[in-house]
Amino acid sequence: MRGTNSQYNKTTNLRLILNILTKQGAVPRIEIAKQTYLTKQTISNLTDTLDKAGLIQELGVKRKGVGKPTTQLSLNPNGAYSIGIRVRSTLIEAAIYNIAGQQIAYHRFPLERIEADKLADILEEICNMLMLKNHIDKTKILGIGLVLPASNRFSQVKDKSLSKDILELEEISKNIQKQLNDKIELPVIVENIASAVASKETFYGAAKDLKSFVYIYLGHSIDASFIFDKNIFIGYNGVAGRLGHLIVETDGRECSCGNYGCLNQYASLSALEKYISKRLKTQIKIADILGNAEKYEKHLALWFEDMSEAMRVGINSLENLFNAETIILGSDAPDWFLDRFIRVLRPFLPSVAQYSNRALPRLIRAPSDEKSAIKGAATLPIYFALTQDKQQLSTEQNEDFLESPIDRIIALIEHKQKAIV
Repeated sequence: MRGTNSQYNKTTNLRLILNILTKQGAVPRIEIAKQTYLTKQTISNLTDTLDKAGLIQELGVKRKGVGKPTTQLSLNPNGAYSIGIRVRSTLIEAAIYNIAGQQIAYHRFPLERIEADKLADILEEICNMLMLKNHIDKTKILGIGLVLPASNRFSQVKDKSLSKDILELEEISKNIQKQLNDKIELPVIVENIASAVASKETFYGAAKDLKSFVYIYLGHSIDASFIFDKNIFIGYNGVAGRLGHLIVETDGRECSCGNYGCLNQYASLSALEKYISKRLKTQIKIADILGNAEKYEKHLALWFEDMSEAMRVGINSLENLFNAETIILGSDAPDWFLDRFIRVLRPFLPSVAQYSNRALPRLIRAPSDEKSAIKGAATLPIYFALTQDKQQLSTEQNEDFLESPIDRIIALIEHKQKAIV
């Protein structure tokens, strides 16, 4: 990360400092200067600005060796906050996290049915309740990270065999984003669950030291997020990472997107649900399958065998296209399921990933964390505030944003400066 000593790029420099403190914890000014290539005076001025705005704090003096003792700086956990929301098929999870990644509040709200035209109103009410109940001023909220169900969950069409344009369904998510943004007047970042969790792992989790990785989320559908040089690849118009719509078998099973042979129809949790339900000739829910593995073991074994070749093709495609440091597989499914899922994929198909000295295995399971998705959602505004250009965010997320998350940080600084004067 390299800063600039010109006043014009003050915002960039502030973001660099906050980014370093987010990922590295307590850091002295001299170390920040080394990492950003900024002068000591520039660092002193910038950290003074952040300190007065309440975004960072001094932790005291640290003595190391015989050199001069240094004052450690860290994020002020109460300096700024973010709201995370995850809409699931039967409930809404909502939480507030501070800028240091610590949970302030978490709630679950039952949801009888997903109705796209009413969802923004419900989410606005939840956000206002969270801020009010936890006595958090709206000016300190950087934004709302929103994770929605797979797009076809919003479809009210009973005949799932009817062809659907997946990009049209993505517009439903964008409409909800725009409606909530207009109602609550805060930046709203919508991403798939894989990108949300990947942002969390990049800032606060096991991937802090990785420059490149692919995160796969195994759920009702299969999503992926691509991290390169610690940045999420967003994609044109904010649509990327739909790994489940990779065609793994020409003229294969019909998909709701209108194509045939999509990976979702073989290796997703919805595919498992359909597979066992078809064999038993009755509707079986995925929660029942995963919660009673011994009861369904015979069918599970057959499904793992059925899906393995399709998923191998998916992994092979990711490796040959991106050759990241590793691929991380996560899910709401239990650890035993993911471990078995990975095990049946071995041996992996040959790819470019096998020809380098790897520090990590080609495919690993994500660390266990039942709140990984909701923390990921809450991390999105923080991530975009500290890493993404405003122009990139406004173009690829929503061109009608009132503000971007970094605008919120700058506004918070200016508000504090006016209050001091």
